[in-house]
Amino acid sequence: MPRRKMPIKLIVVLMSAATFSTLTQVEVPLFIKPMVLLLPLQIAAIAYVIWYWRDRSEASPGDP
Repeated sequence: MPRRKMPIKLIVVLMSAATFSTLTQVEVPLFIKPMVLLLPLQIAAIAYVIWYWRDRSEASPGDP
């Protein structure tokens, strides 16, 4: 496994643990709980897409 991906996996694991421990302590209605559980994942996906678009727009047009 590349060393570059190790911090990303660690961050994801820590965020997952924090989300789980927070939701177990907070009173959330049962029908809202799945949406709240997916919220950090959706935010991370949006941040990744924005980062990817910015990275591609800064690349020179000749680069693949």
